[in-house]
This record gives sequence, structure tokens and C-alpha cells, in this order.
Amino acid sequence: MKFIPRKSIKRKVVFITTLMSAFPLILMCILFILYFRSTYRNATVQSVESLTKVLAENGSAALMFEYSEDANELLSSLKTNDQIADAYFITLDNRILAEHHKHGAQLRKSFMIPKSDSLYFKNNYLHLFQKVEQNSERVGTVYLRADLQQMNKRISRYALLITVVFIVISLLIFLLSLRIQKIITSPILHLAAVARNFSVHKDHSIRARLKSKDELGFLAERFNEMLDHIRNNENALRRELSERELTEKKLISSLKEKEVLLKEIHHRVKNNLQVISSLLSLQTEFVKDEGARQMFRESQTRVRSMALIHETLYRSGDLARIDISEYTRSLVRNLFRSFKLSQESITLTIEVENVYMDINTAIPCGLIINELVSNSLKHAFPIRERDRTGQSIRSENEIIISITKRDDNLFELIVADNGISLPKEIDHTNTLGLQLVHTLTEQINGSIILDVTGGTKFTIVFGI
Repeated sequence: MKFIPRKSIKRKVVFITTLMSAFPLILMCILFILYFRSTYRNATVQSVESLTKVLAENGSAALMFEYSEDANELLSSLKTNDQIADAYFITLDNRILAEHHKHGAQLRKSFMIPKSDSLYFKNNYLHLFQKVEQNSERVGTVYLRADLQQMNKRISRYALLITVVFIVISLLIFLLSLRIQKIITSPILHLAAVARNFSVHKDHSIRARLKSKDELGFLAERFNEMLDHIRNNENALRRELSERELTEKKLISSLKEKEVLLKEIHHRVKNNLQVISSLLSLQTEFVKDEGARQMFRESQTRVRSMALIHETLYRSGDLARIDISEYTRSLVRNLFRSFKLSQESITLTIEVENVYMDINTAIPCGLIINELVSNSLKHAFPIRERDRTGQSIRSENEIIISITKRDDNLFELIVADNGISLPKEIDHTNTLGLQLVHTLTEQINGSIILDVTGGTKFTIVFGI
């Protein structure tokens, strides 16, 4: 039966219906043949027993006096009986007194006579021994052998007839099953076709058309409800996706507007700071006191450092973060130009990793670098010596700027020079520049370490 699961439901129903209908028919045929065989045997036994008793009663005198002619005359009456193949009158000393053969041939010369009456079936024959008595005294035995071939022929004819009837009935059952199976398989095949169309074409309008009130009708109703649920969920999902796409478009549009607005703000702040720087520069021209002029220049560099932040953001594609590496290099270049210096006189080393900061951290950090580098350019190195030709002599003066990220997720800003160290006894909070450095360091939650060994080195540790 392993092949059944691979067949279609139509073939399964037809096969099972035909098998279940044919099996009782086969069983009935077998029972009929067995019943006929048993009935025929019983009828044969009764007929032969009656015939044997008649021969025993009529042939007792012939056996007692051993009249063979009378005994043969009695046996000759069996010629008209087709069932009897052989008949014998046997004396007490096992001699054959008379005999009859269906085909006229003597088959046996002696017998093993049983002590009592007996019968048995052997080789398609019924063998029967009946004792013959005279005045309650045994005088001999009658033996009959009945042929059962007629029974076998009848059974063969019946079997052939039953086989033909079975084939015809099986064919009718098969044809009837083909018609009946539609009652069961048609709804199932309809549901399968609907499910297949829905799976292939994604058509939510497809529905199962079953109006029966049985389990298949219930299954069709639940299947339609499932399709409705899927359609509703898909429609809700589409609406949600449309709403999300619309919201996303609005957000993108809003972000673009805000980005343009932020760029415009940075551009205007940068322009305003440049105006302030230009005003400071113009005012410096009318100031005669050198100390005041120096204060104006320092203020101007501070304004430029803040303006550079907004200019960097304006030109950058990321308005939220500033590339500190690029910003530091631009800032220091502007300081060198402000002090009218070049890297031929002071070696500048900038070691900045790819660090990005927001504007709230970048402005204080840029101002700190501006103050410390300006302090080194003003105070760390003496006036450059010149040779007799008036050309400047290249010195070993160096300024180092480094920003690195430590293992504890804190950032370390180092501004160092190898020039004249700050005096140890100086109060660093009295000068405006150093006061500004301390204030800005506190603003970014940092700490300052000052080292004046072999120059001046500021180490500022802070987090972003």
C-alpha cells in the first residue's frame, strides 16, 4: 500500500471504494464454493449410505450362501447410477463374491475389511464399507466407491461463472465509484484549485464556492474567512506602507529644509563673525598703544577660530559633526599667517586621528588650541637671528599638536613646544588667555596637566 500516498485523491477514492466493495464479493464467492462443496459431499454421503444399506439388506442371503449370480444381479442395478465407480460384495474371508465397475474393468482382488462400518474421502473418491448381517450375524461386507469428479466439475463451472460475475460486478463497481467519488473529491479538488490559484496569481477575490452543510462546507467557509483575513491584513499593510512612505518623504523634505536652514545659519554666523573680525582689524589701525593693539589682534584670532568652525560646517556634508583633523590644520595655518610666520622658522607637527566632534565641543576645543598655539608663537621662541645677508636662519623650534582617543574612551589633546618654558611661579589664572583655556576646559568637562620640563606642554583630557 506504499504507492497509495503518491496517487491523486481521485484515484485513492476509486481504489479504496472498489477494493472495499470487491473484498466482500470475493469472500462471498469463496464461502459459496466452500458451502457448495460441503453440501455436495454431505448429499453424496447420504445417497451412498442409503444405497449401501439397501445392498446390504438385499444381498445378505447371497453372501450367506455365496450365490454369486444373485449378488452380481444386485450390483448390476448400479449401472444407471453415475456416482458409483466400483461396488463389491466381500465374504468374511475377504473374497470378492461379486463386483461392479463403472468402466467394466476389475480393479481390486482383495481388501482390508474394517471391523465396523466406515467411510473416508481419498483421491476425489468416497470410500464406504458397510457390514452385511443375517439374523444379527455378520456374513460379509458391501464396499462402494463413489466418484466425486462430478462435484469438482460443478465446482469448476461455478468458479468460472462466479469469476465472470465477479469481473462484471467489479467493473460496474469501478464505474459507479468513478461517479460517486465526485461527490467527495469535487469539493476537495475545488478547494485545492482555489488555493493553487491564490498562491500563483495572488488574487484575493478568489473564493471557494461550496454550499454543502458537511465538514467540507465548514472547511470552505473557514478557508474563505482566511482569505478575507489575508486580504484585510495585506490592505492594512499596504496602507501602513503608503503612510510610512508619505511620512518618510515628509521627513526627508523636512530634513532637507532644516539642512538648508542650518547651512544658511552657519553661513550667516560665519559672515557676522568675519564682519566682527574686520571691525577689530580696522580698529587696530587707529590704536597707538602696542598692548591694546595686541589685545585686538588676539580677539581677532579668537573670532576667526569660531568663524572657521561655522565655515567648516557650511562646506561639510555632515552638519552635525566636524572633522577636527581638517579644522585643526586650517586653524593653525591662519594663526601662522596672523603672526606672519612660516614653517621655515618653526616646525609644526600635527598628529590628529580621524576624530569628529559636534559644534558644542568643537568650538571650545578650537579656542583652546587657538590660545595655546598663540601663546607658543608669542612667548616660546626668541626673535629669530639673521645672518649678515639679512636672511633668516632656520632654527629647531617646534610646536606639536596631538589629539588621540585613549582606551578609556576619553580624548587627549596635547599642545607642546620646545621653546622657553612658562615660569613655575607664574599664576596661570591671571592672564586672559590661560583663564580662557581653564574656562573652556571646564566647559567640556576636562582636566589640564601642565609640564614645563624642556619647554611647555599642555595635556587636556576630556570626553565627547
